Amino acid sequence: MTTLDEGISMKLLGKTALGALVVGAVALTGCTPTSSDSGAAEQAPQLDSAAALTQAPDLAAQVEAGELPALDERMPAVDDIMVEPVVERIGEYGGTWNMPWMGPDSPWGIEKITEEALFRFAEDGSVEPNVAKGYEVNDDSTEFTIHLREGMKWSDGVDFTADDVLFWWESVMVPELFQRSVYDAFYSTNPETGERTMAEVAKVDDHTFTVTFADPRVMFLDRLAIDAKWMFAPKHYLETVLDEFIGEDAALEVAEDHGFSDLASWYEQITYYSWIYPERPTLRPWVAQDDRNAERITWERNPYYWKADAEGNQLPYIDEIVLETVQDDSHILLETMSGHYDITSFGFQDFTTLKENEAAGGYRVLQWESADWYSNGLQINQTVADPALREVFQDARFREAVSVAVDRGELSEILTLGLGEPRQASVSENGAFFQDGWAEKWAEYDVDRANELLDEMGLERDGAWRTLPDGDPFVFEILQQSDAAQAGEFEELLKHYLEAVGIRTDIQLVDRGTLDTKLLANEHMATTAFPVGGISPALRPDTVVPLRSVSTGAWYSQWGCAYEATCEPTLDVAATDPIQEMWDVWAALSSATERAEVDEHAERIVELHAENQWVIGYTGPTPTLFAVSDAVYNVPDGFVLSDEYRELGYAHPAQFAFHGE
Repeated sequence: MTTLDEGISMKLLGKTALGALVVGAVALTGCTPTSSDSGAAEQAPQLDSAAALTQAPDLAAQVEAGELPALDERMPAVDDIMVEPVVERIGEYGGTWNMPWMGPDSPWGIEKITEEALFRFAEDGSVEPNVAKGYEVNDDSTEFTIHLREGMKWSDGVDFTADDVLFWWESVMVPELFQRSVYDAFYSTNPETGERTMAEVAKVDDHTFTVTFADPRVMFLDRLAIDAKWMFAPKHYLETVLDEFIGEDAALEVAEDHGFSDLASWYEQITYYSWIYPERPTLRPWVAQDDRNAERITWERNPYYWKADAEGNQLPYIDEIVLETVQDDSHILLETMSGHYDITSFGFQDFTTLKENEAAGGYRVLQWESADWYSNGLQINQTVADPALREVFQDARFREAVSVAVDRGELSEILTLGLGEPRQASVSENGAFFQDGWAEKWAEYDVDRANELLDEMGLERDGAWRTLPDGDPFVFEILQQSDAAQAGEFEELLKHYLEAVGIRTDIQLVDRGTLDTKLLANEHMATTAFPVGGISPALRPDTVVPLRSVSTGAWYSQWGCAYEATCEPTLDVAATDPIQEMWDVWAALSSATERAEVDEHAERIVELHAENQWVIGYTGPTPTLFAVSDAVYNVPDGFVLSDEYRELGYAHPAQFAFHGE
């Protein structure tokens, strides 16, 4: 593997076994072009002329009937049409993609499949323009000039311009209309004082805007591809529903028409979970046609979609996506094996069943690798409310004890069919910032060592069970989401091992809403829910750096709330020296002026985890499985599955296609 032109460190690229299409899926790259239409897409293929454009038969019929403008009037200027590469070959138009739908409370599956971000991660892990056409960066990375595609339109045919970006910034993001604080992407950090300053966003012309920082922000585009994927909103539509423009009474009436009794809940939906509302214009390849609560929801091809393949065929190839409401995972598995669902994801636990029914079901099983640090692990709350418990949990001896008390080999065979390597929560050998020896830390099954450590800490036995050092009873409560895959199985095994060394353990399976509430309110001791890790701390620090209050960062709870200015901690918990160092390292990373500095600081964050082992892992990450109908092609195998890369959306579903009859 050779170093990329932009000087990405070889450490970040690392080794890869992720398939021929993934050249280095953990690379942090970016370009600083000098021409307005370059950016990371300067070598992207372009169409010769509008005459090369072709559209789906159903759209051609609508044009013929006078129901739609001509294709060249619906797409961007020919030089600004985004040409999407295909995995196998040029596709054929047609087909219905049938998929399960868990309802509007679980909308992220369809979101990540259809999302179109301003910038996205390319197959080599670099960041490239997507909705944006290109960009320029000044010498010290304090000003980013971003260019949009001329002639690009919303799904209702209205022009998409820089006004839609400025509207999102001024009327949605800064006012925190969808109840989330301004994303970290839009802050720079002063390298001398550590002070964070919000960026300024300004319009240059209809197709150009700038984002200006007080201090260098070399990671802006990388963070933008994650934090602010939708850095735009349909101004012409939202001006008809927001109280800023139509008044509070009229806005509340609109909210009530959509089933909401207050503006805050409605605004969260229409400005954040907006993709499930048919009336809200979009830039996505398919557009929802039915109410979000319908049992069956159809998403039809967007006639104004702005991408084509190398031969000028307007994407997407697939006519429509049909979401069918289901109640449980067993139904999804049965419908997949019967050949009804076309592309469905599963955990490793269904591997044997899926493989045994592959031929009969007419599908193939693809495996995408995980960027998580473990598949079964334990987040122990370092800021738990009870000070006596907090002293215990912050003692590395306790974390080591609950680690070595467990037989990882047995867990691996029982829970992961041996696919999840028995090891500590750690970066995989192919991952960014791999630490030699980390996977083996506290990973050897040693009951005597566990008892020795607990005795040493003063957690003495009162009969069968250990007490706290002050003599009070100790019951170790572990939360898990009740509808998670294999919910309770790992937890009951963990309970068995912990109780064998005298730690009385209470497993609580709760619904997701209750789980989030407890974790955010710091009403927990530990949880087995939510993975920790990711591609790199520099890209998505949420689970590994305590920067904000999120349920997925259960191990650091109040530390994250203390760091986030808009969060009110439920109690004041002093940061330990390693946490304070992590905050200092993050500030240095955020204010770095060179990518080599970013690499250096990101590695130090990983090293702090290896040194302190705040999160305990018992089995290594397992692959996510995709059962893909034999009738569907252009779906890649062996990619990295991560939220940063938008899971299946990383494969660019607009270029998926069905074989013709």
